[in-house]
Amino acid sequence: MDEISILKDILLRFGTGTLPLLIVVLYLFKHPEKFEHWMRLFYAALYYITSKAPRIRRNIDQRLVAVDIQDTINRVGDEINYESPDALPHAVKIEWVRIDTPESFVAKGEVVVRLSHYRNRDRNIVESTLLYLKKGLLPRARNYLDNTLRRSCQYKIATNIFVTRRDTGAYDYFLENELNPAIATDSSIESDLQMLENLDSVGFFTRVFLTEVTITGQKLIGMVPTTAVRKELRDFASFLEIIATKGKDEDVPLQFKGTKVRASVILVGGAEIYRLYGIDPYVNRVQRSVREDYDSIYLAAWGEEFVKASVRIKKQIEKEIVIVVRRYDYPVGGETKGILFQCQPRSSYLAQQKQLREEVRNALADAIPEIKGGDIRVISVVRIRNVGFKVAVKSEKDELPDPKACCLGAGGQWLNQLKRRFPDEFIGILSWSDDLKELIVNSLTPLNPKYVDYVEIDDENLVANVFVLTQEAMNKAIGKSGHNVRLASELTGYLIRIAISSSQKDVSSPENELNEVLERKIPEILNKEIEIVKISRIRGVGSKVIVRWKTEDIPRTLRASQVCLGENHENLRRIRQQIPGEWLHFHDWSKDPEDQIAACLYPLRRYHINSIEIDTTSDLAIVTLAEGANKLETQEDQTNLALCEEVTGYKIEILSF
Repeated sequence: MDEISILKDILLRFGTGTLPLLIVVLYLFKHPEKFEHWMRLFYAALYYITSKAPRIRRNIDQRLVAVDIQDTINRVGDEINYESPDALPHAVKIEWVRIDTPESFVAKGEVVVRLSHYRNRDRNIVESTLLYLKKGLLPRARNYLDNTLRRSCQYKIATNIFVTRRDTGAYDYFLENELNPAIATDSSIESDLQMLENLDSVGFFTRVFLTEVTITGQKLIGMVPTTAVRKELRDFASFLEIIATKGKDEDVPLQFKGTKVRASVILVGGAEIYRLYGIDPYVNRVQRSVREDYDSIYLAAWGEEFVKASVRIKKQIEKEIVIVVRRYDYPVGGETKGILFQCQPRSSYLAQQKQLREEVRNALADAIPEIKGGDIRVISVVRIRNVGFKVAVKSEKDELPDPKACCLGAGGQWLNQLKRRFPDEFIGILSWSDDLKELIVNSLTPLNPKYVDYVEIDDENLVANVFVLTQEAMNKAIGKSGHNVRLASELTGYLIRIAISSSQKDVSSPENELNEVLERKIPEILNKEIEIVKISRIRGVGSKVIVRWKTEDIPRTLRASQVCLGENHENLRRIRQQIPGEWLHFHDWSKDPEDQIAACLYPLRRYHINSIEIDTTSDLAIVTLAEGANKLETQEDQTNLALCEEVTGYKIEILSF
């Protein structure tokens, strides 16, 4: 470490010897969380000492500011991670560079923030914090929040960081130069921040909302964020706000049953009910929440009497009904005045996944001495029961440069032990890499990396497109029944799509070419929520696409065609960038052929059509236009009609009224 070297030089220069250094170093290694705090004090002292050496002092000032910011962010991050595990999993590292555009990225388990060093220290604190949160907050789940709510969460946590720095003007600088201009541009940020503040006032922001966002990210690994998921998480935040701001005796909904978020809140209160029936009504509510398949159950209470009641409820339910994941106390004046238990039904998906992973972790520790001894660390485990699992490992010692080979053992002896323990499952062990593309390629083992042409990363939608050189390589990457690529997606947190490199395959048909674009640009199609029924296209001119929801028995607020266009037609704009100069119409699928033809004749409106008669023997559809409607005579009309005929499968004849 550079700081340790500097510390050693200073101590030796002042003649104190190496003993104090050894004591300090041992203390810091034993308490690594204290390192940056002590280095901040160390650089502050150096800054004072070097007052007569301006060049050295400028360098010391940069180090002091960097360590100061890192110390503040990481301390607040630790507090947030305690309340919402994995919300801020990466520490921050500041690098001062001469750069026009500041940037942040994840490397070696840290969020590296690279920006210019300004004379204004408040600006340094604010810009580095926001850059850190952009990459560090909810790294595997942030894109499941809509843009406004995601920015508001970042601003909310940034505010928590800045208000801890009362020795600076960072908060005022943040308000003037970042938050107020953002609100002026998008007024909904202000209402979202107020909503999050309301959640935070009762401890629901980190302990419940961010926790559920993280859980949603775990559930949806390998799926692209969709408008429906983003709306559901926003609705969940509004649901929590109603509970957080309710009156003392006000009845409000306490269960949220969405497609991805299924949470039940149980408030232990009501003196009369408690004194008449004790804890039984609350135990019954927990049991009912389990029967109704809620994934998360939050048991909350306020006041000494009800805190004690909640502890009794917890003891009764945790043995057979639920797993109590964690407990949060609300201390006031040194006493616990409130309490919140986060619970999961033992039958829930997340509880079962945790059990599956723990079985693998225990087996690895039993079979591989280096893992048991801590020389090799298991970074991630994913598993499908009775199918197989993948494990990413990382060496903690320089003398073990190849952790994967070490885990296999001499002659594969450790691997053979694992195979005896999991006889019906395939086993994939890979070396962890901080380089995302390398990690994705590694995760596709047994695919040989030499058959990978290139990898495209879409950070916004958490998608990785891996292009391979041969069909055989593609089959190996995907695996039997798609299990290999599914496990790789879960391991990396990115939806991995395998395709043969374009240099290795023939030019596809116009329809197939468009189909590939639609899969890349429309999350709901990529996730198999919406399916393409039929495509007709004339390259360079335009296309018609019939779509439908794959599962028709779920109530939908939007038609499939509307979803394909995207919010404010964002998807459509992205598609047109891939196929410039072409128009594109989405149409909803219908069982009724007359209705389907009427829809696909767009931009001819339904009120322009008087009737449609179908001759099923010849697949002819006679469309009679309403009085006053113009007959289709232009070249554009005829192109539209030809595509309509192809996509519906009917020969269409247009008649005037």
